[in-house]
Amino acid sequence: MTHEYRLNIEDIFWRTAEENWQKAQEDISELHESVWDENGEEQTVAFDGFWGEALAQVSIAVVSWAISLEATINLAWQASIYPILPQEGDIPKILLQKLSSIEKLREILRASQVNIGKLSWWEGTQELFRCRNKIVHCDPRVKLYGSCAPPEIKKDLRKDNVQSMREAATAAIRKLGELNGNLRIGFLDGEYELEIAG
Repeated sequence: MTHEYRLNIEDIFWRTAEENWQKAQEDISELHESVWDENGEEQTVAFDGFWGEALAQVSIAVVSWAISLEATINLAWQASIYPILPQEGDIPKILLQKLSSIEKLREILRASQVNIGKLSWWEGTQELFRCRNKIVHCDPRVKLYGSCAPPEIKKDLRKDNVQSMREAATAAIRKLGELNGNLRIGFLDGEYELEIAG
């Protein structure tokens, strides 16, 4: 007799994100940014951000939240499309397209008649994936040198932005769990499982 198991990527990376986020918050720095007012005068604005090891930890957290959200979206997508796959004949065009995670999430919500415009977290999920892409896809404007980072990524990874992305990912995963009662989302509350029988 054989058994199939699925590695719970969503659990693993959510836990990784939370652990790194907690560590990063222990070393918040006051960072400064130059901005210009309407008269062209330079002003210095301070914000809570991360530097050195804390910047690495918060980068890991952002990437890991995005991986966890993407894995959860993919599980929900598979659960929502398999029942409509035809046994024979033409496959609906939407299933042949290579959709991004955000596009899949949009389609799941649309199919469930959820008004995306009323979701307070929608923009935050997009920001999470944009920020993840800047880090992971080596956006040429984001070059990390040891413990230094250019101002753009430091602004993207300032505490309030990161907290907003975390809250958006949490809300999106909870919504997917609400729409699909079979979707495991206990990892949001610290109930981590490494693998489950398939």
